[in-house]
Amino acid sequence: MAQRVSRRTALGLVATLSPAAALPLAGCSADALRPTPPPAPSAPTNPDAGLLASVVARIAAAFAGAPSAFRDLHAAHLRALGAAVLDADGRPDGDDAVVATETGLRDRLTDACVSATDADLARLLASMAAAVAQQLEAWR
Repeated sequence: MAQRVSRRTALGLVATLSPAAALPLAGCSADALRPTPPPAPSAPTNPDAGLLASVVARIAAAFAGAPSAFRDLHAAHLRALGAAVLDADGRPDGDDAVVATETGLRDRLTDACVSATDADLARLLASMAAAVAQQLEAWR
């Protein structure tokens, strides 16, 4: 007559021979022993995205009422920032409005180059501020 073996003895025997074979008998799964992979890193966000958007909007606004000398400059700046350049409709603003708009744009570009976290963007914005300042002096 065969002698009955207790569950504990059977599990001990199986665990000794093959630890993986004992898991189904013990009510566990092999998945519980596998380490979970770390979550996939999310795409990095650009800390200068808001700054860039505001600068592009400001240049585009200046482009709309600018004389042709400034429009060419602003179009080059928009392209350098990866923004679309739209056709300018209408007449350029008057002299006082152009000076006020371009001076404001120069100041905004200067502030933006100081605020930028990316060094290449900071250099580009500083160069743009200098170009607007030079064009403004030549235009007056």
